[in-house]
Amino acid sequence: MLNLYVNKIMTPLHGIQFLAHSNDKIENNLPFSIELHQHSTPLKVDSGPIWSLHDQGERYSTLVNLYECNDKHVLDIACEGKGQFVFDESSLSIFWQKDGTSFEHYLQTFGASLFLELNGVPCIHANALEKGGEAILLIAPSRMGKSSLSAALVSTGYTLLTDDMAALYHNRDLGFHTYPSWSKLRLWPDSTESMLSNIDVQSTKSVHSRFSKTEVMVHSKVDPNQAVKIKGAYLLNRIQSDDTSYETSIEPIAPSNAAIITMQNSMLADAYRALGQEIKRLALIAKYIETIPFYQVNYKSGFDIINTVAEKISAHSAGPK
Repeated sequence: MLNLYVNKIMTPLHGIQFLAHSNDKIENNLPFSIELHQHSTPLKVDSGPIWSLHDQGERYSTLVNLYECNDKHVLDIACEGKGQFVFDESSLSIFWQKDGTSFEHYLQTFGASLFLELNGVPCIHANALEKGGEAILLIAPSRMGKSSLSAALVSTGYTLLTDDMAALYHNRDLGFHTYPSWSKLRLWPDSTESMLSNIDVQSTKSVHSRFSKTEVMVHSKVDPNQAVKIKGAYLLNRIQSDDTSYETSIEPIAPSNAAIITMQNSMLADAYRALGQEIKRLALIAKYIETIPFYQVNYKSGFDIINTVAEKISAHSAGPK
C-alpha cells in the first residue's frame, strides 16, 4: 500500500518532492524534498492542540487541530476526509481513514501548508493560474466561486497551477513566485456541466459517495518542477444583484488593505503564531504587497456571467502594470 501511495504522489506539488526513501535521487531544482511513510494507526498525542480551526459551512464542516509531540508536528483533520499528517525534520507520515475524501486533497492544501510555513514559506487560500510564463492568484473564501472562475479562465488560455492553496516563495532572482500542484478542480454539480465544455479535461470522478463535488483533472502545460513568477493578485467580490445594468469592474486595492486580505486568507489561518513564524512571516508579507499589485473583481453571481468575468480578468492581466 505504501508504494501505491508514493507512486500516486511522486509528482511534486508546491515545490515539494516526495520520496519513497531518503536516498532516492531525483534530478530537479525544487526547494524541498521529504520522505513519505504510511501508518496504519494514528499517532497518539498526550497534550492539547497548540492551534485549532473550526469552519462550519452550509454543506460541510471542517475541524483541524495542530499538535506538537516529541519534535513532531501533528495535523489532525476531520472533514469530508479524516486522518493525520505527522511531520518531523525529514519525513512525513500519513494515517488516513478509507471512507470520505482521500488524503491527496488535504495534503496539497493543509499538509503542504504546514510543512511550508514551518520552512518560512507563507501559504494562502487562493487558486493560481499561468499564462505567458507568469501567474495570477484568485483570492476568496470557500464557496465564493474560485474553481468555477478558474475553469472559465482555463478556457481563455490559462493553465491551472493550483486549486485552493498557493505558496508564496521569494528569492532575489524571481521575486515572488509559486510552484504547481496537481491540476485539479473540485466543482459542485450545478457548475460542472456548464464549466467544462471548453476545457481540455483529462479525467473526472466523484470526490466520494457522500459528497456531491466532482474532481476534474485538467491537462497542464506547466512543468511541475518549474517556478512561475507571480504577476498579480485578484480578490473576488461576488454579489447578489437583480440590477441588469450592473457591470463587472476591476479596481486596485491599497497596499494596507492588501496586507489585511493576505493575512485573512492564510491557508492555516493564524497557525503561524503557534508555529513561531509570525515576525518573519509579517516581514515577507510586507515585501509581497509592495511588489505584487492587488485588485478587487466586482461581479454578479450567476453562471451566465462567469465567462465575461474571466475575459475581463484575462484582458486586465495582459495589460500594462
